[in-house]
Amino acid sequence: MVFSKMRILFFFIIFFLLVVQGLAKDYQIDLAKNYNQVGLDKFRQKEYKSAELFFSQAIALNPKIKHYYNNLAVAYIHQKKYKKALDSLKICQSLDPFYAKALSNLALVSFHLFRFKEAYYYYQKAVVANRSYVEERFKLSKVIKYVEKTSEDYPQNEDLRLILGVLKKQ
Repeated sequence: MVFSKMRILFFFIIFFLLVVQGLAKDYQIDLAKNYNQVGLDKFRQKEYKSAELFFSQAIALNPKIKHYYNNLAVAYIHQKKYKKALDSLKICQSLDPFYAKALSNLALVSFHLFRFKEAYYYYQKAVVANRSYVEERFKLSKVIKYVEKTSEDYPQNEDLRLILGVLKKQ
């Protein structure tokens, strides 16, 4: 009799702890969503450092959401922290290899890091993932102008000349 009461109490305690843990996890997920939303608000206000902190908090609370990493990367990009943006985007890509926004941001970051072949590779992957998004984001004429200007700044860079040739044929 005492054994069965102890056993019931034990199972009740385990059940209670599991319920509390589940509620805590739901709270964490909701809190992460709120941090992300505040980060987006800060980003729209051009408060990129604050946005970075809120996106980082969202990731700490729920590290399985690709959008949080992409948002953090965009905040980094606006602060010219391209290496950190690249790191964040690589994690984002590991969560969803076909996420066009992350792929297009990888193209942009790679370009800023003078990794021109990688930039073109990610651009092509983004086109395959979501052509309409990429065409809207990267107007071909604007991309060609930007690559031409960069090519003028770095006339010895063969990769830029090759990429420019391919872009002009499209």
